[in-house]
Amino acid sequence: MFFKKRYQLDVQSADRTLQSVFAACDVEPNTMPFDKLILREKAHLAPYNRRITATLMILLITLATPFLFFFFYNESGKVHVITLEQHYVDNNVLYIKVDPCHGSIDRNNSYLITASGKKITALSYDSDNHILAFPYLTEECNIYIPGENNSTLHLLYTPLP
Repeated sequence: MFFKKRYQLDVQSADRTLQSVFAACDVEPNTMPFDKLILREKAHLAPYNRRITATLMILLITLATPFLFFFFYNESGKVHVITLEQHYVDNNVLYIKVDPCHGSIDRNNSYLITASGKKITALSYDSDNHILAFPYLTEECNIYIPGENNSTLHLLYTPLP
C-alpha cells in the first residue's frame, strides 16, 4: 500500500526554519510572524475552495439529472413511448402500424386534423397488429395517437401528389 507521508511541524519551529533559510541566503528576515502568514494563506484559499466545492456540486447535479429525470418522469420507472413502424394506403384508407412499447393505444381518442381544421376519428384499430385505419385524404393533416401514461404520437402526414 502506498501512503502519503504527512510531515507536521509546529508554528514556532517552522518560523525558526524560515528565518534560518532567509539568513543562509543573505535575504532580509521575515518581519511578519509565521502564524500570520499561515492565516493569510488560508484566507486566500478559502474562496478558491468554495468555488471548487460549488463546481463539483454543479457537476454532480448535471451528471445525475438524466437519471433523476428518467426515474421521476414516470412513477413506475418505465417510459412508454409510441413509435411509428410503417404506414401504407389501400382502397383510400391510410393504415398506420405503431409500436406501443408494451402499452396500449387509445383508439377512441385517436384522430386526425386536416389543414382546413376538420377533425376525423380513427375508422378502426387492429389491437393484435397495432394498426390504426384513417380515411385517406389528399390534404396535409396532423395525426394524434394517444397511449398510456399521457404519451401521444403526433404525426404530420403529407400525401404525395
